[in-house]
Amino acid sequence: MDIGILKKEITLTTLITFFFLIITTLPVFAAADSLVMKNGETLQGEIKSLDRNVLVFSTGYSSSDFKIKWQEVAEVYSDRIFLVTDASGKRYSGSINTDSTNHDHVLLGSGSELVLLPVEKVVYIRPVKKDFRSRFDASLSVGYNLAKANNQQQFTIRSNFGYNAERWNYKTSFNIVRSSQKDVDNVRRTDATLGVQYFLPKDWFVLASSDFLQNDEQSLKLRVTASGGVGKYLIHTNRTTLTLAAGVAWNNETYTKADLGTRNSAEGYSAADLNMFNVGDVSIHTILIVYPGITEQGRIRGDFKFDVKYNLPLDFFVKAGTTFNYDNRPVAGASETDYVVQATFGWEL
Repeated sequence: MDIGILKKEITLTTLITFFFLIITTLPVFAAADSLVMKNGETLQGEIKSLDRNVLVFSTGYSSSDFKIKWQEVAEVYSDRIFLVTDASGKRYSGSINTDSTNHDHVLLGSGSELVLLPVEKVVYIRPVKKDFRSRFDASLSVGYNLAKANNQQQFTIRSNFGYNAERWNYKTSFNIVRSSQKDVDNVRRTDATLGVQYFLPKDWFVLASSDFLQNDEQSLKLRVTASGGVGKYLIHTNRTTLTLAAGVAWNNETYTKADLGTRNSAEGYSAADLNMFNVGDVSIHTILIVYPGITEQGRIRGDFKFDVKYNLPLDFFVKAGTTFNYDNRPVAGASETDYVVQATFGWEL
C-alpha cells in the first residue's frame, strides 16, 4: 500500500477518534428517574433513551451508561417529559410511569391527558429536553488485512453518526477501503451518505439524502445521487424494524478518464431496510436500494448492504458485512458490478 495514502487514512482515523473524545467528554447531568428490574433491583438515575429494545440508563455511581434489555424492566417512573413512540407509530409526549394497578402498562402524558399503554408496545423513548450528547449516536470501526501472497493488503474505516431530534433524524456515514497488491494497481473505494428523516403520524416519514461514491472498479471518480421520497414502517417492534420507501433521485457521474465526460440522469428510487436487533448480542442490518432510469430508459442501478454486528463489553463490537453495487449500463470499459467484504473492530457511543 502506498505510504502516502496510508498516512492520510491514519490521519483521518485520528481526527475521527478525536471527535469521539470530544463528544464523550461533554457533561451529562443526572435526573431523578427510577427503574425496578424484574430481579428486584432498583436503579436511580436518568433515562437516556429506549431504542431497538435497549434502554440506556445513566447513574451517578457509574462512569458509563447501563444498557438494559427493555423486557428486563419491571417498573419505570419519571416525571420528566419524553417523546414516546408505540408499535403502531403513534407518538406521545409527557411523563412515563408504571400504572399502580397494572404493572404491565405505563401511563403516558401529564394532567388529565393520560394514556394507558402496554409496556411491550413501547418501542422508542427520548427525553424532550436533553443535552447534545444524549441525542447523538456514533460508531467507528477499523480493519486491516494482510496476506503474504503477493503482499496483498486492505485497510478499512467504517463510521456512522446520527442526531435525533423530536421529529427529525439526521444520519451520516463515511466508509473507505484501500487495497494494494504486488504488480497490481491500487484500488480505492470511498462512499458517504448524508440523510434526514421527518417523522409523520402512523409510522410514515419523509426523507431526503445525498449519496457519494468513488470507485476505481467502476471507473467512478465521483457519483453523487440526491434523492427524496416518502416511507413507512411496516414492522416497528423492540426486536425488528422494516421500512419501505419510494421517491425520485438525480444522479451525476464523473469518471476517472477525462475523455469520458460526465453523465446526468433522473431516476426512480425505491428502498427496503430491515434491521433485526437484540438477537442475543447479534444485530443484523440489510438495505436494498433500486434506481430505475427515467431519462435513461432501461438503465437500472442497485445498491445492497448486509452487516452482522456482535456486541462486546464496554460498547466495543466486531462487524462483518458486504456492499454490492450494480449498474446494467456502466460507462465504457467499466464493470457492471462491484462488491467489497469488510471485517472491522470498533466502538460505539
